[in-house]
Amino acid sequence: MREAYTRGIIRDWLIKDGGAKEDPAPWIDAITPETYGWPQHIMSYVRPAVWHLVAHEGEMNNEGLQGVLEEGRDGRTQFYKARAKGFFEEHRTCIARAFASVREDYTQTRTAIMAFLVHDFGQSEAEFIFKRALHKGILDDLDGCLVIPIPSMRDWFLDNYGPDRE
Repeated sequence: MREAYTRGIIRDWLIKDGGAKEDPAPWIDAITPETYGWPQHIMSYVRPAVWHLVAHEGEMNNEGLQGVLEEGRDGRTQFYKARAKGFFEEHRTCIARAFASVREDYTQTRTAIMAFLVHDFGQSEAEFIFKRALHKGILDDLDGCLVIPIPSMRDWFLDNYGPDRE
């Protein structure tokens, strides 16, 4: 259901605002999985897509699509950085470590996350970091367990701050 909804939104933007002259399905097929159905991600991709289409009189080509995908990925990364703003790198690294070896469903318990934070920062600062992470949307409650709510944001955290980073 979510994918059909996402595809419909992208299609509307490409046709109505971008003026796509061709079947937008190849662009929709490429953009949809990168958005994870998140409205902020959809906007990161449809904005450059519409700008490209308007600038090129609705023409859709592979070069334009590649540019849209690059700009969309950059927009997605900027979204993650905005969520993580206000956290020191060592805070981000600690949160990433807490999720580096989680269960298959990508959830983690409050106790486990707090154990990492308390170990590195002490109880008082750990509580502050934890609450701020919830407030900023880095962590979210999912049936009593915690997740980094956007799968691609979790990947970004691990790639940039996880224990296996270079």
